[in-house]
Amino acid sequence: MNYYRRYIGDFQRDTGHLSLTEVGAYDRLLDHYYATEASLPVSLETLCRISRAVTREERDAVQMVADKFFPLVEGERRNKRADKEIAAANSARNNGKKGGNPWVKDHYNEPGFVYAVRGQEERSIKIGITIDPRRRISEHKRYNGCRDTVLVVQVEQMGISEQAILTRFKEYADGEWLTLPSEHEPALLAFMKRMAVPGSVPTNEGESVPERAPGSVGHRPGDGVAKTVHPPTTNHQPPAFNLQEPTTKPPKVKSAGRGSRLPAAWEPDAEQVKFCRQERPDLLPAATAARFRDYWIAQPGAKGVKLDWSATWRNWVRNEKRGANHGQSLADRNRAAGEEAQRRFEEEQRERR
Repeated sequence: MNYYRRYIGDFQRDTGHLSLTEVGAYDRLLDHYYATEASLPVSLETLCRISRAVTREERDAVQMVADKFFPLVEGERRNKRADKEIAAANSARNNGKKGGNPWVKDHYNEPGFVYAVRGQEERSIKIGITIDPRRRISEHKRYNGCRDTVLVVQVEQMGISEQAILTRFKEYADGEWLTLPSEHEPALLAFMKRMAVPGSVPTNEGESVPERAPGSVGHRPGDGVAKTVHPPTTNHQPPAFNLQEPTTKPPKVKSAGRGSRLPAAWEPDAEQVKFCRQERPDLLPAATAARFRDYWIAQPGAKGVKLDWSATWRNWVRNEKRGANHGQSLADRNRAAGEEAQRRFEEEQRERR
């Protein structure tokens, strides 16, 4: 392995009692363990060569670290945590050789459901496929901040149906997310409904999202019921739903302009700082700006694009929780307070001039 995840909290907890020399020995031995994906040598001399330990103090540190973190198990020096991470990485590597998740690849074009859920932003819509829409949409709402269900339709071929939607609305697509103007949403809903299996009923937030039932199409193997067998397709053609454009297209509305991402080095200007102080005296502008910058820079794709960052800043300030600064560490609060004091001092100096 050329890369492994390092959990800082776990590392500090497990090595907080070690000296600087002992931490260095542990780092060297752990890197070698991951690089070779094999147990460490038993010989102290070999371990010292791996760790570049020369002095008596360094050699003693290597011996202590090896005995504590790489104990002998059936004649081999092993580390349980590292073995677990290596096994997970090998599993992901093998899946990658098969083209990703093997189950998803094998069942990509089986019968199932196509869904559209609304993200945190009004215009953001996530398009996805699943055989269990109730569970999948619940996960999106719980972990991804999605707000409501736009539409769920049952289809004969999940993968082709999803790609048809993303191709039809490709000018608004970023991966599986659509940044769709509100006037085009009816076109999306109509397009999805034309894909629906004859006799099925599309559902939305105001109705009950369908739940996978025994004997339903698209059942995942191992669910405890017999899997419905569907005849394989040989011509690789899309299912027989109508993909033609509706006869009446929604009128094109001139875009208000392209949005932009927040610059990595963004800092609030004087007017924005003044607004924060006046609107929310309980907030430290410097700390609030740091949270604002880190949040929006980390947003992927269209979610991190805004037309007016000044307006976004004002909304952020208004919506900040009361006592937001108290969740920070003492060092962070002191640093933010110092930066705020320095900013005010510089402003006073400019006014006096």
